[in-house]
Amino acid sequence: MNVENNSKSMCVLTPVNFVICGELTIDAPVEAVWPRALEYTSWQHFTHVESISGKASEEGEVVLLRKVEKGLEEFPPYYAKTLKLVNKKQIVWKTFPKEGEDFSDFTGIIDFRFRPVNGNTNFSYSIYYEFRIQENDDKKVQEYERDMKANFEALIADTMPRLKHLVESEG
Repeated sequence: MNVENNSKSMCVLTPVNFVICGELTIDAPVEAVWPRALEYTSWQHFTHVESISGKASEEGEVVLLRKVEKGLEEFPPYYAKTLKLVNKKQIVWKTFPKEGEDFSDFTGIIDFRFRPVNGNTNFSYSIYYEFRIQENDDKKVQEYERDMKANFEALIADTMPRLKHLVESEG
Protein backbone atom coordinates (compact mmCIF):
# COMPACT_ATOMS: atom_id res chain seq x y z
CA MET A 1 0.00 0.00 0.00
CA ASN A 2 1.35 3.43 -0.96
CA VAL A 3 0.78 6.60 0.98
CA GLU A 4 1.13 9.79 -0.98
CA ASN A 5 0.94 13.34 0.26
CA ASN A 6 -1.23 15.93 -1.45
CA SER A 7 -2.26 19.44 -0.49
CA LYS A 8 -5.77 18.42 0.63
CA SER A 9 -5.06 15.43 2.88
CA MET A 10 -3.19 12.20 3.25
CA CYS A 11 -4.36 9.87 0.55
CA VAL A 12 -4.02 6.10 0.59
CA LEU A 13 -3.59 4.55 -2.85
CA THR A 14 -4.37 0.86 -2.93
CA PRO A 15 -3.16 -1.27 -5.85
CA VAL A 16 -5.79 -3.33 -7.66
CA ASN A 17 -4.41 -5.86 -10.14
CA PHE A 18 -5.86 -8.34 -12.58
CA VAL A 19 -4.73 -10.49 -15.47
CA ILE A 20 -6.87 -11.74 -18.34
CA CYS A 21 -5.45 -14.36 -20.69
CA GLY A 22 -6.96 -16.24 -23.57
CA GLU A 23 -6.54 -17.40 -27.11
CA LEU A 24 -8.46 -18.03 -30.26
CA THR A 25 -7.83 -19.68 -33.58
CA ILE A 26 -8.18 -17.41 -36.58
CA ASP A 27 -8.78 -19.25 -39.84
CA ALA A 28 -6.09 -17.36 -41.74
CA PRO A 29 -2.30 -17.43 -41.87
CA VAL A 30 -0.26 -15.21 -39.56
CA GLU A 31 0.64 -13.05 -42.59
CA ALA A 32 -3.04 -12.02 -42.83
CA VAL A 33 -3.64 -11.62 -39.08
CA TRP A 34 -0.54 -9.56 -38.25
CA PRO A 35 -1.34 -6.39 -40.24
CA ARG A 36 -4.96 -6.39 -39.04
CA ALA A 37 -3.91 -6.72 -35.41
CA LEU A 38 -1.61 -3.72 -35.88
CA GLU A 39 -4.57 -1.78 -37.34
CA TYR A 40 -6.37 -1.95 -33.99
CA THR A 41 -8.76 0.86 -34.92
CA SER A 42 -10.33 -1.45 -37.51
CA TRP A 43 -11.56 -3.92 -34.88
CA GLN A 44 -11.83 -1.83 -31.71
CA HIS A 45 -14.24 1.06 -31.18
CA PHE A 46 -12.30 4.20 -30.40
CA THR A 47 -13.99 7.60 -30.31
CA HIS A 48 -10.61 9.34 -30.42
CA VAL A 49 -7.23 8.35 -31.86
CA GLU A 50 -4.41 10.91 -31.93
CA SER A 51 -0.77 10.34 -32.81
CA ILE A 52 1.48 11.87 -30.16
CA SER A 53 4.94 10.69 -31.20
CA GLY A 54 6.82 8.04 -33.12
CA LYS A 55 5.96 6.33 -36.38
CA ALA A 56 2.70 4.43 -36.82
CA SER A 57 2.97 0.69 -36.14
CA GLU A 58 6.57 0.93 -34.94
CA GLU A 59 8.18 0.47 -31.54
CA GLY A 60 8.08 3.70 -29.55
CA GLU A 61 4.88 5.03 -31.12
CA VAL A 62 2.61 6.82 -28.62
CA VAL A 63 -1.07 7.49 -29.31
CA LEU A 64 -3.81 9.12 -27.28
CA LEU A 65 -6.94 6.97 -27.27
CA ARG A 66 -10.50 7.22 -26.01
CA LYS A 67 -12.76 4.22 -26.01
CA VAL A 68 -16.32 4.27 -24.79
CA GLU A 69 -17.51 0.72 -24.20
CA LYS A 70 -20.17 -0.73 -21.94
CA GLY A 71 -18.92 -0.74 -18.37
CA LEU A 72 -16.03 1.58 -19.23
CA GLU A 73 -18.00 4.72 -20.10
CA GLU A 74 -16.17 6.72 -17.43
CA PHE A 75 -12.72 5.53 -18.54
CA PRO A 76 -10.69 8.63 -19.45
CA PRO A 77 -8.56 9.23 -22.53
CA TYR A 78 -5.31 7.32 -22.17
CA TYR A 79 -1.98 6.85 -23.85
CA ALA A 80 -0.82 3.65 -25.51
CA LYS A 81 2.84 3.11 -26.28
CA THR A 82 4.13 0.35 -28.55
CA LEU A 83 6.80 -1.31 -26.42
CA LYS A 84 7.71 -4.28 -28.57
CA LEU A 85 7.06 -5.62 -32.06
CA VAL A 86 8.42 -8.97 -33.17
CA ASN A 87 7.31 -9.33 -36.79
CA LYS A 88 4.39 -11.77 -37.09
CA LYS A 89 5.05 -13.07 -33.55
CA GLN A 90 4.33 -10.48 -30.84
CA ILE A 91 2.89 -7.03 -30.13
CA VAL A 92 3.25 -5.43 -26.70
CA TRP A 93 1.54 -2.17 -25.73
CA LYS A 94 1.60 -0.22 -22.50
CA THR A 95 -1.35 1.96 -21.50
CA PHE A 96 -1.31 4.77 -18.95
CA PRO A 97 -3.51 7.76 -18.10
CA LYS A 98 -3.42 11.14 -19.76
CA GLU A 99 -2.05 13.75 -17.40
CA GLY A 100 -4.59 15.76 -15.44
CA GLU A 101 -7.45 13.28 -15.74
CA ASP A 102 -9.55 12.84 -12.62
CA PHE A 103 -9.38 9.07 -12.53
CA SER A 104 -7.49 6.42 -10.67
CA ASP A 105 -3.89 5.89 -11.64
CA PHE A 106 -3.37 2.84 -13.86
CA THR A 107 -0.93 0.98 -16.04
CA GLY A 108 -1.78 -1.76 -18.48
CA ILE A 109 0.35 -4.14 -20.50
CA ILE A 110 -1.30 -5.80 -23.52
CA ASP A 111 0.66 -8.69 -25.00
CA PHE A 112 -0.55 -10.31 -28.24
CA ARG A 113 1.18 -13.42 -29.60
CA PHE A 114 0.82 -15.06 -33.01
CA ARG A 115 1.65 -18.70 -33.72
CA PRO A 116 1.10 -20.46 -37.06
CA VAL A 117 -0.82 -23.74 -36.74
CA ASN A 118 -1.68 -25.74 -39.89
CA GLY A 119 -2.20 -22.65 -42.04
CA ASN A 120 -4.20 -20.87 -39.33
CA THR A 121 -3.16 -18.56 -36.50
CA ASN A 122 -3.24 -19.21 -32.80
CA PHE A 123 -3.75 -15.69 -31.45
CA SER A 124 -3.17 -15.41 -27.71
CA TYR A 125 -3.49 -12.42 -25.45
CA SER A 126 -2.38 -11.55 -21.95
CA ILE A 127 -3.75 -8.35 -20.46
CA TYR A 128 -2.25 -7.08 -17.22
CA TYR A 129 -3.71 -4.06 -15.43
CA GLU A 130 -2.90 -2.29 -12.20
CA PHE A 131 -5.11 0.46 -10.87
CA ARG A 132 -4.22 2.52 -7.82
CA ILE A 133 -7.38 3.70 -6.17
CA GLN A 134 -8.11 6.01 -3.26
CA GLU A 135 -9.74 3.38 -1.11
CA ASN A 136 -8.66 1.30 1.85
CA ASP A 137 -11.84 -0.61 2.62
CA ASP A 138 -11.07 -4.22 1.64
CA LYS A 139 -14.63 -4.94 0.52
CA LYS A 140 -14.75 -1.89 -1.74
CA VAL A 141 -11.31 -2.70 -3.16
CA GLN A 142 -12.46 -6.25 -3.96
CA GLU A 143 -15.66 -4.90 -5.58
CA TYR A 144 -13.62 -2.48 -7.70
CA GLU A 145 -11.32 -5.30 -8.82
CA ARG A 146 -14.24 -7.59 -9.62
CA ASP A 147 -16.10 -4.88 -11.55
CA MET A 148 -13.10 -3.66 -13.55
CA LYS A 149 -12.03 -7.19 -14.44
CA ALA A 150 -15.60 -8.03 -15.53
CA ASN A 151 -15.72 -4.86 -17.67
CA PHE A 152 -12.42 -5.73 -19.35
CA GLU A 153 -13.51 -9.35 -19.88
CA ALA A 154 -16.68 -8.10 -21.59
CA LEU A 155 -14.60 -5.77 -23.74
CA ILE A 156 -12.31 -8.63 -24.78
CA ALA A 157 -15.29 -10.91 -25.45
CA ASP A 158 -16.52 -8.24 -27.86
CA THR A 159 -13.27 -7.18 -29.57
CA MET A 160 -11.53 -10.51 -30.15
CA PRO A 161 -14.38 -11.94 -32.27
CA ARG A 162 -14.33 -8.69 -34.27
CA LEU A 163 -10.68 -9.23 -35.15
CA LYS A 164 -11.35 -12.87 -36.04
CA HIS A 165 -14.35 -11.97 -38.23
CA LEU A 166 -12.53 -9.11 -39.95
CA VAL A 167 -9.55 -11.28 -40.91
CA GLU A 168 -11.58 -14.32 -41.90
CA SER A 169 -14.01 -12.28 -44.02
CA GLU A 170 -11.10 -10.88 -46.05
CA GLY A 171 -9.76 -14.37 -46.85
